[in-house]
Amino acid sequence: MKKIFSIIILSTILISCSDKGKIEDVGAGGIKVDTLIVNDDNCGQRTFAVTFDDNENNSAGHFYILLLKKKNSQSYISYGTPKSSALNTNIQVYSSIFYFDPLVFDQQGVYEFWVLKYNYSDVAYLGDFSYALGAGGPYNLTISSFGDYQTLYSQCCNYSRTRYKAQVVKDLEDYVGDKVKAKITTRYGTLCGEQYNSTKQAMSGAWVGLNREYKVGGQYLQLGYKHLREKDSSFTYKELYVEYTEYVTEGPNEGDFRIMRPDLINPPPPPLEGAEHQYEIEFEPSNGDLLFYYDSILLFGLSHPLWKDSAAFRYVMWAGEIQGYETDMGGTQADSLSFTNCGYSVLGYDDYVDANLQFNAESATLDPDQWGVQYIQNELWIWDKNRL
Repeated sequence: MKKIFSIIILSTILISCSDKGKIEDVGAGGIKVDTLIVNDDNCGQRTFAVTFDDNENNSAGHFYILLLKKKNSQSYISYGTPKSSALNTNIQVYSSIFYFDPLVFDQQGVYEFWVLKYNYSDVAYLGDFSYALGAGGPYNLTISSFGDYQTLYSQCCNYSRTRYKAQVVKDLEDYVGDKVKAKITTRYGTLCGEQYNSTKQAMSGAWVGLNREYKVGGQYLQLGYKHLREKDSSFTYKELYVEYTEYVTEGPNEGDFRIMRPDLINPPPPPLEGAEHQYEIEFEPSNGDLLFYYDSILLFGLSHPLWKDSAAFRYVMWAGEIQGYETDMGGTQADSLSFTNCGYSVLGYDDYVDANLQFNAESATLDPDQWGVQYIQNELWIWDKNRL
């Protein structure tokens, strides 16, 4: 499930079942639960924190876990990180669950939690009641509705460095690519959390590229556009961009490639939604020239000595890309992010040839339930199946 739904109002709730703020103890094995605190963050996650005493604990200590399960169910929903303690009082354990998925978490359901105690030797059996020395529970917990989770979108963005692509990759095998081009119909995707002024980093864009290796990093050239938000800022913006890697020749990262994103001098404005523009990269290995063209106008160029007679681009690529899994890939099926006039050339031949796009194992998308990809000959269409 791609879309993450969450409550908009942050809350901390103290649940107690008596006038003294104590939860009724129905446990065994010396466990006496004092308080349960429930906290909802803005990432769609509910965290349970239980403080309890164990008057049968000893200096050798035990493992404790907090287990959450639906009432009358034989399987648990989640249990927290085991807590090791040799104390008798004020022991605290946690467990968290994402409450956005109705298949996992029924917001109208009745749940119960247990505090389970184990010997250190039984750590492999955490969550198995038959190995528990004692159990504080069950404690009934009725979860109130969080509103219409079908329409509430994530404020959070579950950010990672991972970038997700919907793409076509052309493997040139024994040839070296030196040019790549496409005319791209601009489609901007909504960034995750954009409507809530999120400050988590996110990006949606499209590009053409030459890659030496089909993997993250390595030697590559890219030209395209982005809709992005930087880390710790709610400001979003759009831009044309050039990106390439250069070989590190000294220092602790010697032998690696570092990403270069040069500032463009007097660049044209970023493309408008629905507008078509031509993107083209040329590489001349005899002198190390890198040339990036936008609508046949040189956007950026340099001669790089470390590229001279060194690059061997085996792959040409046309891609839509996002950062932040909940972010929209550009385009819908009706108004797709489209690449036309896709072409490339190989070293020793001046003329472009049609891309002749055909399926291979490196093409398309990691998640066909989220992003659609269709292509034929020199045309490619990409869209998001579950838009914000």
